[in-house]
Amino acid sequence: MMKETSLYLGELLAQRRVINQTFYSYKQNLDENNRALAACLRLLKKAKSNGTEEKAQLMLFQAKNAAELVEAIRENTRFKADDLLLLLQLMLSRQQGAAADVIRALVQCKEHTLQLLAGQLHLARVTTNGQEPLSPSFLSVLAKDNVAACHVFLLAGYYHNTLMKTLSIAVNNGENQALVDDSEWESYIENQPPLSRLYLRVLLTATMSQVAISKVANKAENTPLVLLEQFVEHAYLSSHLFEIFIVSLDEISLTRVINRLSTWLDDASAPECLDEDGSKQNRQEPLIFAMALSGYSKFIPFLARYLQKPDYSQQAFTALRLILGDKLDQFIPLAIQFASDEEQRLTDLSYYGAKILGGWQQLLTMNPAAEKLQAGQEIGLEQQTEQVPVQEGIPARLFNGLPITLDNLETIIAQGSLLHRRYASLHHKALAPQQSVSHYLSVIGP
Repeated sequence: MMKETSLYLGELLAQRRVINQTFYSYKQNLDENNRALAACLRLLKKAKSNGTEEKAQLMLFQAKNAAELVEAIRENTRFKADDLLLLLQLMLSRQQGAAADVIRALVQCKEHTLQLLAGQLHLARVTTNGQEPLSPSFLSVLAKDNVAACHVFLLAGYYHNTLMKTLSIAVNNGENQALVDDSEWESYIENQPPLSRLYLRVLLTATMSQVAISKVANKAENTPLVLLEQFVEHAYLSSHLFEIFIVSLDEISLTRVINRLSTWLDDASAPECLDEDGSKQNRQEPLIFAMALSGYSKFIPFLARYLQKPDYSQQAFTALRLILGDKLDQFIPLAIQFASDEEQRLTDLSYYGAKILGGWQQLLTMNPAAEKLQAGQEIGLEQQTEQVPVQEGIPARLFNGLPITLDNLETIIAQGSLLHRRYASLHHKALAPQQSVSHYLSVIGP
């Protein structure tokens, strides 16, 4: 019985990986997968072992306290990191006190992988605004010993709306003071490693966008173009932090960032560190993704042109699907969008770029700045700040075919595809920075 349950558990985890990566999986698929996984975990908790090997496998599911669970995690080599994170969430979802104990115990371990798991488990917890932040002493220890885990805890503070409180205590050396003057903020940030400084500047700017941006003292260090250069320097354009950065920008700042990325597509002008990825295609992908994640409808014709290029058809399709959602079905038949033959699907998708381009050019008025941006040319400051006129009835920003508002984002989070739900949480946090928002890896519902 135990063997069959373990095999079924492996199948469900494989199914979950597919669910998380597709546009045609919805919350119902996620909930059904969660219920099946939870049933497996209940069976394994009551299962009897017939040997040493089976007993070792059951340790993870039958641990009675945080110490036993941490030891079982330490000995576990069966599950991938993402699968283990999911299982721990399901096991601890109804025991918030036990979850906190497990996180503390993992942080106190010497193994960096366990400390990183502690941060990921903390980030994925569904929390409330009243939650107390994790002890700042943990953050200080991790900042010196395990920078990667420290960054995950910073992300958790951003999503849980505890970042300001936790950092205020850290800056004040343990004194619980809500206010920190500008010089103290800047001194604290400057004493961190370079990548940690980028995390702090991006997250603090995003957190305080509606409150007191002057709290982060040296404003020149926080301008979007300076931060963009740091993302490039650290090869961090594919990171979750870059997603937060893009969503937090207003239209003028975003246009400047898009313009700078487009100029770097020219081999001669690209920073040397950007060339470490090798191909020009790798430098195009962050540009396509930034336009998609921003949701601005003025970028749809640009993405339609990328759809016509075989090397970028998949990225452009993903981008258009994020922005337009079901509205994309008006231009591209579903049979082509989700055809099983990947090579033929990409070939067919490229044919529909002209149809989308023609349709949207009738709805949107393109200006010279937009044309230059698509061509990868430098745009002057006056042109950068120029808005693309939008006809009545066409929202300036779209996500899953809906205007980006809190009500629409909540609808997408409840009913949208898994990929749309992931990025809807980013937009929700940007629109309501003082609210706690569930991270996309959080287990929603039982």
